[in-house]
Amino acid sequence: QEEEWAEWAATLPTAGRYEVQAWIPGFHATTRHARYQVTHNEGQTEVVVNQNDTSDAWVSLGMYQFSPGAARVRLSDNTGEADSARLEVGFDAVRWLPA
Repeated sequence: QEEEWAEWAATLPTAGRYEVQAWIPGFHATTRHARYQVTHNEGQTEVVVNQNDTSDAWVSLGMYQFSPGAARVRLSDNTGEADSARLEVGFDAVRWLPA
C-alpha cells in the first residue's frame, strides 16, 4: 500500500534523448525494490533499483526520448516487499543528462 511518494518533473531545453539518473542517499535507503516510473515520449517505463547496494551515488534509470514538457519520474514506497522487513525507500533527486 502506498503511503509516501515523490514526483520530479523537468522542463528540458530541447527535445531529444536524455539519460535519467536518480541519487540514492546514504541514509533511509534500504529497500531492494525501489520502483521508479519514468514517463517519456514512448510511454512509461518502470525501473527497479536496489537502493540497499548503493549509497551516496547516482544510478542510471536508462536513456529515453523526451519532449521539453514530458519529462517525469515518480517513486513510491509501494515496493512489494513485506512490511515486516521494515525497509525504507530513499527519496532524493533526479536529473536528466543530454545524450
